[in-house]
Amino acid sequence: MNFCKILDVRLVPLLFFLIVAGCSETKEESGTKGEVAAEQPPQVCGSGSIQIEDIWITPGATGGTSGLYGTIRFEAEGADSLIEILCSETERVELHEMIPGEGEEMKMVRMTASPVLQKGKPVTLSLGGKHGMLVNLKQELKVGDSVEIGFRMGSGDTVHCTARVSTSSPAEARKSKRKLNGPGAKLYTQYCSACHGSDGAGQTGVFPPLTGSEFFKDKDRTIDAIVNGLQGEITVEGVTYNGVMPPLPDTYDDETVADVINYVLTRFGENAWQTTPEEVAGIRDRD
Repeated sequence: MNFCKILDVRLVPLLFFLIVAGCSETKEESGTKGEVAAEQPPQVCGSGSIQIEDIWITPGATGGTSGLYGTIRFEAEGADSLIEILCSETERVELHEMIPGEGEEMKMVRMTASPVLQKGKPVTLSLGGKHGMLVNLKQELKVGDSVEIGFRMGSGDTVHCTARVSTSSPAEARKSKRKLNGPGAKLYTQYCSACHGSDGAGQTGVFPPLTGSEFFKDKDRTIDAIVNGLQGEITVEGVTYNGVMPPLPDTYDDETVADVINYVLTRFGENAWQTTPEEVAGIRDRD
């Protein structure tokens, strides 16, 4: 039976509409994972025994500060140390670390000792841990800018790398790209885009938009609507939708559901959260 011919559009209220799979002439077997994009390797620069991986910095205003992150590896026997970080875009670069403060709060302090590098024991500059701080920026650093960074070692070597200005690490960018090119994307195109559109804009009064939807703020309710169905009024971007969404057939396994949800949240929901097959299973079993 073709659901597209018999289903009153007023009864289709929400979200991903995987039920639209029944409208597809080329429906795949449930649980199909599709083709996953090839994994991109970490971004590496280096010289000799020093390798610096996935270096990036945060945006910052003129006269302000910017964080510097990445991983510094020593690929030789013995040891070396990081003496200084150099950057012409700022007055100076300091090394800081987060340590426990009063109660459960963490506080940032400037490091006084040079980090030691040994083979198999990299120095990681990360959010919430050790990190570089570009102090008193000479000009604004905007997302997408490139900045030259020098790492002066105790051995006398200075390694020069190009860091990109971003709001997230290269590793996070790779994760997002995997989701945007993975099995969830294929399933969305085949089963969801007919109603919600390839751009997630939906159809006003008929199919709610996914792009920037406030419905995503409630994680459990979002997942529950997919696997257990939903009925009654909802409001998305000031527009009321009222109808019944049947529960997703059990033939769609938990991993497939998680793939599609994570794709949609990455592409349309500003990556507000992600889910797992285990979370999907827990919510599916509520009803």
